[in-house]
Amino acid sequence: MVQYGKGQVSDREDILDFGNYVFSQAHQPHDFKKLVPKLYGEDSHTEQYHYLAKEDGKIKAMICALPGRLVVAGQELKTSGIGTVSVHPYARGKGYMKKLMAMAEEEMKAQGCDMGVLSGQRQRYGYFGYEKAGVEVSFLVTATNLRHCCREESEKTFRFAPLEEASPFLEQAYELYQSLLVCGARPKAEFCTILRSWQSEPLAVLKDGDFAGYLTLGQGGALAECELINPDDYIWVLQALMREKNLQEFHVLAAAYDTRKISRLLRFCERYTIETSDNFRIFHYQRVLSAYLALKNQVAPLYDGSLVVAIEGEQPLKISVAGGATSVCPTKEAPQVKLTAMEAVPFFFSPIDARRLQEPVPAGWLPLPLFLPKPDCC
Repeated sequence: MVQYGKGQVSDREDILDFGNYVFSQAHQPHDFKKLVPKLYGEDSHTEQYHYLAKEDGKIKAMICALPGRLVVAGQELKTSGIGTVSVHPYARGKGYMKKLMAMAEEEMKAQGCDMGVLSGQRQRYGYFGYEKAGVEVSFLVTATNLRHCCREESEKTFRFAPLEEASPFLEQAYELYQSLLVCGARPKAEFCTILRSWQSEPLAVLKDGDFAGYLTLGQGGALAECELINPDDYIWVLQALMREKNLQEFHVLAAAYDTRKISRLLRFCERYTIETSDNFRIFHYQRVLSAYLALKNQVAPLYDGSLVVAIEGEQPLKISVAGGATSVCPTKEAPQVKLTAMEAVPFFFSPIDARRLQEPVPAGWLPLPLFLPKPDCC
């Protein structure tokens, strides 16, 4: 007999064991307690966010739908991160995942979730309404780049200290995070735990002993997050970190709206790529479009104009920019563009979209800079 339901406290060990087993079988050895401590660490209590399919009391399929929030240009959005999507290898083809994803979607809608996000193969999650989108910029910075661009030593001394719950720099790091254009996903008590996701090492950046920023150092020199008070320090911070950690290159990730970081990294990086970030499903287009249109306008003022769009299953929306103000409102005007739900995601949020090139979109408006920082993903 198959039972479907949400995880209970009594399922805690079975949830962890099942996730480790399925992912270790499919990929490489996994230890989710270390990989994602915000979900499976000793102090986590996330059983209630797991949807389970059990046969005779044993888990055979599972997903996690972790609720969250983002503050984007002062507007709050409710999110849900989908992760640990797993089916026992002997239970595939029974429809368990379809049922669990439907359960999660129903609850997400009931709780007013604005968008869901997950990583994984595009077509696999396209069946559930998710599409590749978002815009992220990845910079490759090598030892050679820094050797040529840092021929003179910095006048300041940069070093690094572990960023932990008892760190004297935690308060400043959290204040810096809260000042970002997109923030709000992390409670202060969980800040360091979240930064440790996917084997990342959180570090405080010190300039002549004073707090200058924070970063997460992942495998292979991955810097999923690197936030500095003074963006002119990026080149010196990377030089000092490369020396201290004996690395030969960094992969620095930036959101498209982070123009302060991007403009500095462009000066000395080896190369960069612009690509989609994750799979997204938008449940409330008015709120999501409103937030990210305001964000883009805040970073680089947009040309005045308007566009009426009809998205399948929703009332048409009039998107406007006028006199420096943005708005997204329901309208009875005839739509200029008609999109299915799956077409709408890349139309608004992907770096390149063929359909967008054929429509009367005001110059410079799209793509909107949708991006979820990697530590906040499941």
